[in-house]
Amino acid sequence: MLDKDVIISECTRAKGQLKSCNILLTEFIDKLHDPVVALDDEQKVVAINRAYRQQVKLPTKKIVGQPYWDIFPKKKDCLREKEFQIDDKDYYRVCSVDVPTKQNRTYSVHILENINDRVAIEKELEHRVASDRLVSEIALTFAMLQFSHLDEGIQYAVERIGKFAQVDRSYLWVFSEGVRKIEYVYEWHIAKSQAQKEKVLNYDLRDLPWFRRVIAKIDTIYVPDIKKLPDEARSERKLWSSLNIKSLLQIPLFIESKPFGIIGFDQISKAKDWDAEDVALLRVIGQLLSEAWSHKLFTKSKKRAANDLEDSLAQSIQAIAAAIEHTDPYTFTHQQRVGKLASALAAELGYAPAQVKGIELAALIHDVGHIKLPSEIMSRPGPISNKEFELIKRHPNIGYEIIKNIKSPWPLAEVVLQHHERINGSGYPLGLAGEDICHEAKIVAVADVVSAMTSHRPFRPAMTMDDALVELQNNSGVLYDVAVVNACGKIVRENGFGFDV
Repeated sequence: MLDKDVIISECTRAKGQLKSCNILLTEFIDKLHDPVVALDDEQKVVAINRAYRQQVKLPTKKIVGQPYWDIFPKKKDCLREKEFQIDDKDYYRVCSVDVPTKQNRTYSVHILENINDRVAIEKELEHRVASDRLVSEIALTFAMLQFSHLDEGIQYAVERIGKFAQVDRSYLWVFSEGVRKIEYVYEWHIAKSQAQKEKVLNYDLRDLPWFRRVIAKIDTIYVPDIKKLPDEARSERKLWSSLNIKSLLQIPLFIESKPFGIIGFDQISKAKDWDAEDVALLRVIGQLLSEAWSHKLFTKSKKRAANDLEDSLAQSIQAIAAAIEHTDPYTFTHQQRVGKLASALAAELGYAPAQVKGIELAALIHDVGHIKLPSEIMSRPGPISNKEFELIKRHPNIGYEIIKNIKSPWPLAEVVLQHHERINGSGYPLGLAGEDICHEAKIVAVADVVSAMTSHRPFRPAMTMDDALVELQNNSGVLYDVAVVNACGKIVRENGFGFDV
């Protein structure tokens, strides 16, 4: 048996070690940068660390024993959530653990991590993605609009960007020749504000010398506070104040280096510090509106009436391609490559210049259906599942629906629908075979696979052009048209064809 004195000595030593451990644990928790609070089973505070005290700015004696929602966070039961927000401002992530006691009570310890920085980054990314989608949507709208509906398209774009940016008013002013007056006004405003269209339409801009000088220098008119405009802008201050404007942001627009208008945002309810995202959005949409207005002027010109349809269509195709570039840069580059090869193949096969142009335009948007597929699938750097592949196989149908109503002398929609069909009927989405596949689609199909095989992807290296040609030849007459495969071999090996990108 152990001596009584030995037992007492060991117990005393163990208590000392336990006390030292408790002190070390307390000091460790106290040095944590995140607030830590321990609660009893009645949700009253029993212990806190230094970060918690600093957060609530109260001494420990005024915190311990109080319900936590009377101290911090002032939101009942929020500690049961994984993440929460307080007073529409700070975001916290909660890490909690329950600690049962010998008295059959359960205490809980909660670490509150401030995640404002993470949430801010997530919101910024979400905003950028939403902004890119908005730009693509507006670009696609203009691409598909007939000339007679262009004014409606401009009004739609002005309204969409105003609502997206959450401003009080958004607008496009179009100037007369020489920036002498405001000739056209497209405007959207919130319900609480008044329209400015009637007040500014036909306004003599020669009464705004500062405004005209800034426009001429291609400068952004950035005014967080109208009252702080320089003295030389007193005429502008008078006009904008009469419109109840507190802040404004205006981007000058140009056609062939000549100012034709401005796109802008106004704040009426309260002043606003415009940020880089506001400026970037206006610049991109302004460019689309410039192209749309240029198209409007061009369409009105009698000198180009004969070529109106083809040129308008080419602009539409380029706009659709540009919309894809914002959401899927790889697809944009791929389509440019396919367009280059498809037009070279068509020329080699003896197609007329107008037909070659049509095949090139079809190739430039053959994958337009990608724009409505989930971006997380299209941009994934690794293999995809069978279910996801079945979803991707819908893109020819989606693309066909997008462009089927575009009037064209060329079978654009048919090429988009059929570019994955194969000679032996093994393709998709319709399983067409042989002569049931249009000739233009057969050309784009070969250009498509050559571009794909010779492009580097995160999940596989690029093939050499020679290897790609061997793969084509092995499937000539089976998957791909014999004449197109032979033409491809000739322009590569004899004519030195190659991709620039």
